[in-house]
Amino acid sequence: MSLGYTSPYRFSLNMEKLGNIVQYNIFSKNYVIGGHFINEFISFPPNVFNALKGHLQTCPEIFIDHSLYILERLIICNLGQFFSANYLHEIVQAEFDSFQKLINTHIEDFLTPTSSELLKLDDALDFLTSILYENACHRVFGNELISIPTFNEYVKYLHPLNFSTNRYFFNFLKVINELVIIKKKKILHKKMEIMIKNYINKSRFDINSYTKQTSAINIYCTHKEKFCSKDFSLITTTLSRLFATIIGIPPTRILNALEYIASDYILSLDLYKEQQDIIDLFGNSITLFVLSKMKILDSFIKKCLFLSSPASFLHRKLNTSVVFSNGNYIPHNSTVSINLFGLNKATEKFYKSNYTDNNKNKVLMQNIDTLPWGYATSKCPFSEYALAQIKIILSILIRKYQIFNNQNMHFNKNSDFQQLLTVTSTNNSYYLKERNVKIWIV
Repeated sequence: MSLGYTSPYRFSLNMEKLGNIVQYNIFSKNYVIGGHFINEFISFPPNVFNALKGHLQTCPEIFIDHSLYILERLIICNLGQFFSANYLHEIVQAEFDSFQKLINTHIEDFLTPTSSELLKLDDALDFLTSILYENACHRVFGNELISIPTFNEYVKYLHPLNFSTNRYFFNFLKVINELVIIKKKKILHKKMEIMIKNYINKSRFDINSYTKQTSAINIYCTHKEKFCSKDFSLITTTLSRLFATIIGIPPTRILNALEYIASDYILSLDLYKEQQDIIDLFGNSITLFVLSKMKILDSFIKKCLFLSSPASFLHRKLNTSVVFSNGNYIPHNSTVSINLFGLNKATEKFYKSNYTDNNKNKVLMQNIDTLPWGYATSKCPFSEYALAQIKIILSILIRKYQIFNNQNMHFNKNSDFQQLLTVTSTNNSYYLKERNVKIWIV
């Protein structure tokens, strides 16, 4: 298949015509595996693939120290254990308090009144990125450090848009650009490292305290013995990478969820009625326990993540040649990816029966339902935290607004998706109608 696709749906249709396993060189020697062969893909013995080499080949940075990258991932995995398990209860409460304030204050900057009772959200992706950025400042670097004006200014330069590169269409100018970025990052890194070192050295957190931390840096300070390194340069790089990741990935996922909500009346109604029931039972506050009661929202988000997953995803370098059941031979040292977007795309409907476990493909779904987060040892260590965060943001918006993708307040069919690696809705503007204010009193 030749380059040039912008629609993952069209890409998936053409993949199916070509047998569901195609060579598609977004990067060198890349084979994309279609939905029919995903079970085979995840059934290969672990030693067939090298996940780390797959990550490194598809990393947006052209020049990267492989040994440091491995150490960063170890620290991030340890932090993920605290975010997604040990301290998740406390972090969820902090996230709800944070996003409730951020959504109320930031959305006004993105809303335009219309001639009707609707408010137009002109750039939903920018709005979502804005609130996620503000929240990530505190969740990664802590309230005290981020409140220092100088450090806050440094963090602003960590926004992914300030260091955007394109790894896959490689040329001389891109290399020069990457070298310039590396120089800028080194200068910024050194300034941040000094302040992070001072903060960690002066911090005194009691590991036996009943107060559990809700920021990555304070978790590190409290549990230094659980981390593989006390190198301040490495800690700074890791926190910076974590920061860029947690503001770079969720916005498009949440945008896609908004598009599905805005295009399905039954779904929209069911989600809102669930929130009303929860408010009646537990009040307005959202805790980890309350999130566990949001069964419809949970199923919707998981299915939405699945249906809007990348069309080239879970990149793995082959340690040995493999042959699939249809006879397709993929040579050693190739990079294989899966097209999760294309799996069961034709059955993409959100009706209440789909919220239950009575899925026709239940056996298959048990294997692939968690694939949007990765699988085996490469599963995202922050997956539980990320899912909770998406639930919190969507529940706040659902409680406060009825969401439409057009000014006529019709539930039109959802728009197409674009891009293959980061799939996102082609629609970025929504019309909001404020709901009864009495359910929003906290």
